[in-house]
Amino acid sequence: MEHYTGLALDLDDTLLGPDRKLGQLARVAVQEAVNLGVSVVIATGRDRSSATKVARRLNTSSPVIANSGAVVVDEKGCPLQILTLSGEIYSEIVNGAANSSLMYVYSDRGIYTNRPHPRTKRYAEILNVPIDVKPDLTEADTSVTGWDVYGVSIRTEPELASEICDLWARRLEKRAEIVHSVPGLVEILPAGSSKGEGLRVVSDHLDIPLSDWVAVGDSQGDISMVRTAGCGVLVANAPQGLHQAADWMTEKPYTDGVLEVISRFWGSPSSMQK
Repeated sequence: MEHYTGLALDLDDTLLGPDRKLGQLARVAVQEAVNLGVSVVIATGRDRSSATKVARRLNTSSPVIANSGAVVVDEKGCPLQILTLSGEIYSEIVNGAANSSLMYVYSDRGIYTNRPHPRTKRYAEILNVPIDVKPDLTEADTSVTGWDVYGVSIRTEPELASEICDLWARRLEKRAEIVHSVPGLVEILPAGSSKGEGLRVVSDHLDIPLSDWVAVGDSQGDISMVRTAGCGVLVANAPQGLHQAADWMTEKPYTDGVLEVISRFWGSPSSMQK
């Protein structure tokens, strides 16, 4: 059997189920992998604060890949990689987005949105971090100037997301990364941001070859990581069109799929035997 020493896990719809809650089974399974000497790393599109809170609850004591790779911090929270959007690109986003668009800005000051919306309350509850309203986010002359902006999300209707994603990909060409992994959410990230590149940074930091990593995800935003790791896995709830990118597909979705991965490569967690 292959010997892997690193495990990179996406959060939403992978380690966490549809309710976005960290269940006891997931905590026990991950901790048992850690006890076996496996370096378990969270790799998520969530912001740094939300990601590190989950990592602490898992007690992984490992680096965290946040903001889809724009931000990578070590086990003590010190930056290993910080990528930001330039002021010029931020201005293009602001000028190109309609004032009615619901936007989220992820920065060194926290997460901000341009207007109140019922979805924002639920989003903040999922992330377990505050999201403050800042109306001038969409103004050309804004106090955001000078902030470190790790990414911008545009919330839209699910049926319009692909079209908006393509639009921004054309507008920004190769100057930014455009990600559409969550229905109705288009993310604009700094150039070079990806979970795959984030895994490379972590791999170098921990001195674990990329070939010794197992990476597990469920969406388009995870594919770079799945392809970069020695073994790339997609859980069963991943879209059919992504299956060919993985070395292996789990039989079960969400947390149960992660349990399958841990059982296959590091032995059956006691939580699966109850």
